[in-house]
Amino acid sequence: MFDERTTVQAFVTDALSELSDSSPGQLAWSHVTGSALDRVETDVLVESEVRDALIRLNPDIAADADHADEVIYRLTGLVLSARSTGVVKANADFRSWLLGERSMPFGTNHEHVTVQLVDFNDLTRNTYRVATEVTFRRGGVEVRFDHVLWVNGLPLVVGEAKSATRRGVTWADGALQIDVYQQDVPEFFVPNAFCFATDGRDLRYGAVRTPLQKWGPWRAGWGADDPRTRQASADHVDQGSGSLDESEGAPSLFSANDTESFSNEHSSSGAGPLVSRDPD
Repeated sequence: MFDERTTVQAFVTDALSELSDSSPGQLAWSHVTGSALDRVETDVLVESEVRDALIRLNPDIAADADHADEVIYRLTGLVLSARSTGVVKANADFRSWLLGERSMPFGTNHEHVTVQLVDFNDLTRNTYRVATEVTFRRGGVEVRFDHVLWVNGLPLVVGEAKSATRRGVTWADGALQIDVYQQDVPEFFVPNAFCFATDGRDLRYGAVRTPLQKWGPWRAGWGADDPRTRQASADHVDQGSGSLDESEGAPSLFSANDTESFSNEHSSSGAGPLVSRDPD
């Protein structure tokens, strides 16, 4: 049977997991199913992998492994703050940690030292996992993501694949689905760098709470020094979600009719309340 899981989703998974074979020097993404991750369905972080990375990348934390738990406590607090401060603000705060802009008093004589979650200088020191069919539960809501890309136990990328064989279905259906997820389970998107949606013909991406019309096409083959890459990056920052804060009553990314249509279609499928299962 041809559906999104056996076609588009499988293609994305294979493309990531085979990078190191097809392009020497590329980083390999190891493929795991969501159920194989060292986490329960209510966890956003894979804490064991975050802890290992903190010890591996930070000499002062390696000297006292208990410091890793202090950092994880801070990160978990940020994740939980999405409900009170809004996912955009929580995401921006988490970004500061991700980019190594935060410090903790872990040095000699308790001086503050920078905490590194990801090694951007030597990428081989990080772990990379692409997980499929990842379930996340919060309260009475359960969602299942097609793809989640984890770096050092942090879910930095969420992706949705839509079937290329279904008439009238495009990447935009996946983007709309992600928007509903961001409203229903904002905690999972606090560490998020970007999301993507694809129908097998087109792949587009956007940051947290980016409006649909601002999702950009993935420019495969453009090098970092290509002027088109620099312009696309600048456009994405200018058009992104930096000023959108749900705690200040920001509107939904999509019209009420679009969201209602998606919810009604989902409910009629018998999947249960809200988004308990990924619709085809």
